[in-house]
Amino acid sequence: GRRPRQRIANLEQQLQFETALCEKQVSFLKAALEELHSGSGVPVPPAGQGCGSRIDENFMPSRPPRSVRMPFSDGEFEVGVDKDQNFWVDAATGRWEPETFKVLNQHVYSGSNYLGLGELTGVLGLVAAQRADKAVLVEPDHASVHITWDNVNRNKRLYPWAQSITVETRCVLDEDDRVMYFMGCDLGGSTVMPRVPWSTASEWYPVMCMSLPTITAEHSLSPSKPLLIKIDIEGGEAILLPSLREWVSSVEVKPTIFVSMHSQSDGWQKEAIANVLNQYPYYAIIRGPKLDTDASVIGDAVNGLCEKGVLLRRNGGSRFNWENICETCDYLVTTNATGSEALCAEEYARTGIPLPTAGKSEL
Repeated sequence: GRRPRQRIANLEQQLQFETALCEKQVSFLKAALEELHSGSGVPVPPAGQGCGSRIDENFMPSRPPRSVRMPFSDGEFEVGVDKDQNFWVDAATGRWEPETFKVLNQHVYSGSNYLGLGELTGVLGLVAAQRADKAVLVEPDHASVHITWDNVNRNKRLYPWAQSITVETRCVLDEDDRVMYFMGCDLGGSTVMPRVPWSTASEWYPVMCMSLPTITAEHSLSPSKPLLIKIDIEGGEAILLPSLREWVSSVEVKPTIFVSMHSQSDGWQKEAIANVLNQYPYYAIIRGPKLDTDASVIGDAVNGLCEKGVLLRRNGGSRFNWENICETCDYLVTTNATGSEALCAEEYARTGIPLPTAGKSEL
């Protein structure tokens, strides 16, 4: 009858899709294995895998590159011009994420290292590399990583400081050798998921992942040196952060973590995230709705963060619990108090919220 025939057709379609998936994975893993044997690392996925020629739409090769200077950077660097011209103007004039550049200014310096998870076009890594001993830029998004590579290679030809930059195309999550699926071919527009998106077969591609302890070991980011980890991975932080509890407690010098939260965490994930954040003596909210609106709008959702103390210091039983985690905020957790105090003080001055007394959190 009609129903069995439809089921057969559905199963045949599913078989074709699974076969294509296996072929993609085998091709990618073979290429990665060959590159590892040759000593040159995991390759950048070629344009045309998953997204085809759409990746090329992000480039504007007919336009000459430009030299830019970002807020708090020690000098200029060169970037290839992509189709989003306004981004570079906004970034250079301090209109794009000014708080992020303030974090770099306070927590990246000679003798420290930088690890950027979700680097987009490499702009933050290019600023950090001018000061840090090493800068590792992680970007598995196919469209973004091609621009990141282009920008990094331009500066390697021009500046000695750029020689310290490494670009990593594997994603960083909770375990090694995990395959995740990215969907989307526009610059900065991908999403990540653990399963294949059935309805958009032409715009997804598999990416091999590794754990944070693995990437720090592979790239010799010493556990005895200060390290800033910038995390903006579109919801992947709900997978990554809970896995860091033991590692953070075991390293000689706890890394400063600057993480952008996204509205994708349920209760148990928030509790696991809080268990990691609670290992740090200082924390602050750097960006979020609470700093841009009246205090009554958000209420207890971000209770005890930067709004209640310029820099919150845990005294006695002061702790995060999962109900206090703001899903749309950027958090800074650190063992270094000085930079966080300055950042929060600037935010209070910008918003006009009265400056409270530090260290009075009752979480």
